[in-house]
Amino acid sequence: MSSIPLKNERHVRRLPEPRSEPFYAAIQWTPLRYLQMIIGFILLFPIRLVLVLAIMVPVAVVCKFLSMTLDVDENGLAHHKPWQKRLLRFVMSFGGKAILRCMGFMRPVIKGRQASFKEAPFLMIGPHSSIFDMFAVGPHTTGCIMTLKSNFNYPLIGSIMRAQETVVVDEKQKDGSVADVLQTRLDSQETETPILVFPEGAIHSGRGFIEFQQGTFKYGVPVQPVVIYMSKDPGWTIWSFHHSLLSATVHTLSCLYTPLELHFLPVYNPSESEKANASLYSKNVREYMAKYAVVQTADWTVSACTSIGQHDCVSSCAIVAWCCSTL
Repeated sequence: MSSIPLKNERHVRRLPEPRSEPFYAAIQWTPLRYLQMIIGFILLFPIRLVLVLAIMVPVAVVCKFLSMTLDVDENGLAHHKPWQKRLLRFVMSFGGKAILRCMGFMRPVIKGRQASFKEAPFLMIGPHSSIFDMFAVGPHTTGCIMTLKSNFNYPLIGSIMRAQETVVVDEKQKDGSVADVLQTRLDSQETETPILVFPEGAIHSGRGFIEFQQGTFKYGVPVQPVVIYMSKDPGWTIWSFHHSLLSATVHTLSCLYTPLELHFLPVYNPSESEKANASLYSKNVREYMAKYAVVQTADWTVSACTSIGQHDCVSSCAIVAWCCSTL
């Protein structure tokens, strides 16, 4: 197990006080904040929305072109030629960073470095508190995602996902086919891109870490934890049971700016006991990330999230919860 790196003290002061209910996120409204929101909604929101769409449309068009020229194997994995990889990385990096800044994430802070696929096949990202997490991680990493096959039907986003080395999960098949695809990637000598995983499997308040799904830990391979710090105000960017996707989008695009930090932690190499016990492995990685982020852990699961009515947040996660838990 890797040693725990020291944490910057300013994060300790900035993080909110923990609550027992991890899906609760409250914005502290004051007259000044109401005024800021009204001004931002009138002046910033429409401009940023137009700019985001103006950038996303050509990016989706390029990705649509790339997806039409890709070779796809029987497992549904796309294989890129060198020129396709270079074009895709340029488009996703340049376009993704431009979209991120248009949303108000003006000066993202990146600490550490991403490990290669050989060093860590999986990137464990958390805490997963916002739909914007994917926008934050995507431009600053070289990796692929797992997503539901039905998500390919969404305009713009569907075209972008098709062009990448996306691991596709068919909702109608829960027979281990996803596990076979992931094992094929791990065994392949040509694979270069790690898989981006939100191991919690659900969006929550970001006040701590809920239980990790164990699917990707069953392989017993090293993983690289990635900690996200987003927003100076608790609840501002959060999409949860108490805040809809529309509310989170309006709040974020109406802010003057939103702080964002992405910390790549050292690769976590599992012990022999952790390799043999996925539950122990996932628990220790969660504790490792929580200690670095100076937050607590909560024994809440995706099923608990569903039971309180947070269906949209669960079903729309980029990483499919049932897939991560049943591999």
